[in-house]
Parts: sequence; structure tokens; C-alpha cells
Amino acid sequence: MTPLDVFEGVMYVLFFAPFLFPLAPWFAKTPRGAWLVCGAALVVLGLLFPAMFWWGCIWSNCGQGSIAIFMLAPVWLAFAVITPLSAGWASARKRARTPASGPPRSVP
Repeated sequence: MTPLDVFEGVMYVLFFAPFLFPLAPWFAKTPRGAWLVCGAALVVLGLLFPAMFWWGCIWSNCGQGSIAIFMLAPVWLAFAVITPLSAGWASARKRARTPASGPPRSVP
């Protein structure tokens, strides 16, 4: 396995990984949790991409870094916008399903 093969694998991971980030808020149990998960997903989106890209380019010692940035950056930026929209939708759905008050009590 050559370093270029490893870089190609990293490129595939970096291309398909952001598709999972908008799903993260849906796994939270509360509306506030959906926003917390969204914030964590955005932090990962913001920090993981440069870290993985730097590791992949340095390890493979290739000159294809600029091509990778031009291919991947729009995908990651698009999902950085879609993830808060998904969190808002998930939060609204969770809030609509939460009862406003407890069940009515019967007084004997």
C-alpha cells in the first residue's frame, strides 16, 4: 500500500463523513440536547477537517493538497450550514412532542 493509496482513502472518508453530521441532533433526547449535539458536531466539523487533512497530506507527502481542499471544502462548509438547520428542526420536533404540563389531576 503506497502513501497515495492511503491519501485516497482519507479523501473518501473526508468526503462522506460530513453527511453524517446533520443526523447527530436527532439522537438527542431533549430540545436543548439537540442544540448541544449540534454545537459539538460543528466543533468537530471545524477541527477534524484540518487535522485529518494535515495528517493525510503530510503522511502521504503528496502535492495533491490543493486539489483536495477545492474538492472537500465546499462539502464541509455546506454541511456546517445544514447541521444547525437540522438541529433546529430536531429541536422543534422534540419540543412539539413534550407536554407543556403534567396530566390533569382529579380532585375527589
